[in-house]
Amino acid sequence: MPPLMRVAVSIRTGNILPSDILRRLNSSSRKNKLYFGFRELGRVVRTIFLLRYLSDAELRRTIQADPGSTRAYGMLASVLLNAGKLDAARLEFDQLAQRDSKNVAAQTMAAMIVHSQNNTVDAKKRYESIVNADPTAAVAANNLAWIYAEEGQKLDEALRLAQGAASRLPGNPEVNDTIGWIYYKKELPALAIPAFEQSVEKDPANASYHYHLALALSKSGDATRARAAVQQALKLKPDYVEAQKLLSTL
Repeated sequence: MPPLMRVAVSIRTGNILPSDILRRLNSSSRKNKLYFGFRELGRVVRTIFLLRYLSDAELRRTIQADPGSTRAYGMLASVLLNAGKLDAARLEFDQLAQRDSKNVAAQTMAAMIVHSQNNTVDAKKRYESIVNADPTAAVAANNLAWIYAEEGQKLDEALRLAQGAASRLPGNPEVNDTIGWIYYKKELPALAIPAFEQSVEKDPANASYHYHLALALSKSGDATRARAAVQQALKLKPDYVEAQKLLSTL
């Protein structure tokens, strides 16, 4: 299956969140074939989708009716595939949100763009505002939980947010990865391992999931399984520096 099609299927089935795609594309080499393909596709799709979104009341209702749905965000994610247009896309979503304060989808997409550009401070404020206004916004809750975990702060709140997202997005590998990462940060590797294992099972081609599992296994004292997990991460991503460092300690 062509790479573009594999990504589209993964988004549609909920195996990967649009925010993860955005982060990967935003950090990819401009010579990467997948980046180039998405860039060209994005140029075609972006204008068509925005015009349809603005003119089609039924589509707007569909997206806004379930602001926690990865499928809904998958529909919107096509607008953002051209990474060179992220600022313009963020402005457009901000304007949509200003015109309709209850438009959680537009608010979340704007926050995801800011997050993908590594503006964590602004992204965190945006996610917090979304979740405070709508606790059912699972994508925003998951992303906010991830930020809290990365910063090593509010870990109990992060776990509450991530578990709430998991109840609305059952089996989603990115949400399970967030839960595992929070447990890892809380020095609870025995609880982190099952969450990471679920992520690996759902998305075995994701190197970061194998690496996170290796970290938790290593912290639990299981060097043999940790070595196997980190070797798989490096098989998928040979230039994975953090994984290389971990392997050298096992």
